[in-house]
Amino acid sequence: MNFVFRNVFSVFDEFRQYFSLLENKSAFFQADPRMDKLSAVFWQFENINKDLILRSCHNDLVPENMLLQDDRLFFIDWEYSGLNDPLFDIATIIEEAHLSKEAADFLLETYCNQTNKYHKTEFQIAHKRLKIHRFCQNVLWFLWTKVKEEHGENFGDYALKRLDAAFKLLEELP
Repeated sequence: MNFVFRNVFSVFDEFRQYFSLLENKSAFFQADPRMDKLSAVFWQFENINKDLILRSCHNDLVPENMLLQDDRLFFIDWEYSGLNDPLFDIATIIEEAHLSKEAADFLLETYCNQTNKYHKTEFQIAHKRLKIHRFCQNVLWFLWTKVKEEHGENFGDYALKRLDAAFKLLEELP
């Protein structure tokens, strides 16, 4: 079954929404002395999907949203679904499943080979876009956690792990 969405998912629009909900906005910037740089780099990628043909995407492919039953895979929890770069979903799988570099590269290569749409140069560009999506997701989910924690939810060290992952990816970005 093919799903076609009319709405566009934007990690940047989601960020704006969650930031508007954050009561203590300085908590975001005080989380780490490097937050100004992280924020500036995050926003420089706002037009990453500008020239792409967007596709229907889930945009929240965490393991908990994937169910395997009788050798069939089902996706649940479609609240973030919308048109996006399919590499955003690949980035989510890599981040949420904590794939090794080798496994992440294998997943991207397999996706690119299955879609028959990437040549070597395009694959290198896809690899860069994938890192950017991973970085942006970590920034978004760090903020999301801060909003949830303001309302009494406890996520342990989840926010810190997301922030650490964002800074690690920041060092690898083009």
